[in-house]
Amino acid sequence: MASTSPKLRLTSFSHGAGCACKLGLLDLAEVLKNVPGANDPRVLVDAATRDDAAVYQISPDRALIATVDFFTPIVDDAATWGAIAATNALSDVYAMGGMPLFALNLVGWPRGKIPFELLGEVITGAGTAAAAAGCLVLGGHSVDSLEPHFGMAVIGEAHTDRLLTNAGARPGDVLVLTKPLGTGVLTTALKRDVIGESDLAEAVRSMTSLNDGAMRAALSAKAHAATDVTGFGLLGHLGHVVRASGVAAEIGFEQLPLLEANEFLPDLDAIDEGTWSRTAIFWINYPNNPTGAVAPLAFLEGLGSLAAEHDFLLAADEAYTELWFDEPPHSALEASDRSRVAVFQTLSKRSSMTGYRSGFVAGSTELISALRQYRPTVGTAPQEFVQRASVVAWNDEEHVERTREIYRRKRDVLLPALRGRGIRVAGSAATMYLWLEVPDGEGSEELAERLLEHGLIVSPGTFFGSSGEGYWRLALVPTEAECERAAEILERVL
Repeated sequence: MASTSPKLRLTSFSHGAGCACKLGLLDLAEVLKNVPGANDPRVLVDAATRDDAAVYQISPDRALIATVDFFTPIVDDAATWGAIAATNALSDVYAMGGMPLFALNLVGWPRGKIPFELLGEVITGAGTAAAAAGCLVLGGHSVDSLEPHFGMAVIGEAHTDRLLTNAGARPGDVLVLTKPLGTGVLTTALKRDVIGESDLAEAVRSMTSLNDGAMRAALSAKAHAATDVTGFGLLGHLGHVVRASGVAAEIGFEQLPLLEANEFLPDLDAIDEGTWSRTAIFWINYPNNPTGAVAPLAFLEGLGSLAAEHDFLLAADEAYTELWFDEPPHSALEASDRSRVAVFQTLSKRSSMTGYRSGFVAGSTELISALRQYRPTVGTAPQEFVQRASVVAWNDEEHVERTREIYRRKRDVLLPALRGRGIRVAGSAATMYLWLEVPDGEGSEELAERLLEHGLIVSPGTFFGSSGEGYWRLALVPTEAECERAAEILERVL
């Protein structure tokens, strides 16, 4: 579906790509407070549940579905943009369990900036997508606008007994995705010249594929709820589902336990080839919170090689890398193959600047270039006084050595008391924590509650996942005098 007009970058005429121009969830919530509620039994779905469309009952077994969707250019090809916009609007009807009947085009066009021939191609692309859905396009509305916009208002219908909404999810339901995620990241990358249009081919096929098949499958499986995942992303739209349904949701991901038998390292041999091939990002945190374990160079070498082999990003959170007790830990940047490695550092630990959000990312030129394109769209720079303080902190190592020495002294105050009561220290080679074994016959939460009764606050291992049971974390953050009092309490209570 290619345009014939001279190449003109439509995405350059808008401040964001497609649904990235939507109002944020918090802003939208404020606006929707002003939408009057519908006190009419024929209204089956309105704005209250943030569903994909409105539903109005017209007979005992029939309901009309009404939706509207439009956005700025998401790709540079005009006909493809039109097809994506139309498919997106039609998807709202399918998400409600309905079939589209007819649509009206919605157009905002910057007169004198972009040729009307391109608008014609947009409308043609949209018409092709609508025709594939059996949906008639009966007209529309247009305005002269500063940025180009295109979309559709679509009317559909559904049987009232086969209606899908975002308010019907039940405990025990399984979340099923019918399309890949990540198209918004790719289209933003296109707008910022990180990738070319050829890199979008697979995403375009997904964005122009109708969701009628997914709708029929959902109805056949008697799905309890459905929603169309678009501009607010998976978490945003899932949030609407759980709030409207009065349930909670858990999104699973591959999480590897950190067992002491494996030196608190993930067992890479337990990962099969299929999982490696699907991996996009592999996050590690060494020196590790909560265990205080450090990663040997051989482990980092192997993981760096796997990242290059399977083309995933090895993201290393090294916030604690400068807080060690006896030997400095290794960094993922020491791996021989660093082509797919990115290391994240912060002043929050080495300089005790928690909350000031000053840090850096180190990696290959390709990775950092991509991050520079993405980062300005999701945040702002910290205040100038934070930036000035950060410059001083990054250029001074003496205060870091003093900090390390303070943590060493606190550790040395507590260790005799712990060992004297038979408490075994596990990991704990770095960070500001001690990872300790729970006494026999006691759970980590039970121990934490017992110590709390005597004025000591510790973290039970279960706070960090099921594999943390049997351990508890002791933070070396109080003053040395307070650590001395804590040691006395530990000797008395344990």
